[in-house]
Amino acid sequence: GLSHLKGVHASYAQRGLDWWSLTKDFKYHSANVSVTVPFAVFGFSYNRLSLGEFTRSNENGVEIGRFTPHEHTFTLGASHSFAGGLSVGASVKTFNFVEVPATSSTNPAGSDDVEKTLPILFDIGALYGFSFINDSSTNDDLSIGFSLQNFGSNFIIEDKMNQFRASDQLNRYLRVGFAY
Repeated sequence: GLSHLKGVHASYAQRGLDWWSLTKDFKYHSANVSVTVPFAVFGFSYNRLSLGEFTRSNENGVEIGRFTPHEHTFTLGASHSFAGGLSVGASVKTFNFVEVPATSSTNPAGSDDVEKTLPILFDIGALYGFSFINDSSTNDDLSIGFSLQNFGSNFIIEDKMNQFRASDQLNRYLRVGFAY
């Protein structure tokens, strides 16, 4: 991760997910910045998945408008490399699903009565690398690491117009791995 970067870095990527007909209008955008200071590396990222345009219909199948949903994540992270091959990092992020309401003759402004409580999520991780043989002619580095991801509050949606409330816990992950 971040702990091995030096200086200032910035990147932007845009990818189309048009490898399947159902996702041909999907677009993924990612913007990232990292800055190294004497005691850590700090990073910020914004990721967005645009899902294309959808048609909204009423209960009778009559089209009432179109909408273009997307989801996005803001992340702020920090990491530090210690002497001896240990690197640790942590981040805080929030996630949102945005569904721009459709306009219609009964809803010309496209307003809705949907309220969301955005989750605050935390990730932590560590990576440890070491060598078996202290010989510069061989490369026997082994790295082991773990991460805990998406620990925090739930994503809550409340639709007052349709009297619907949902609380979703985003998937939480424990990952362990090694590389030689």
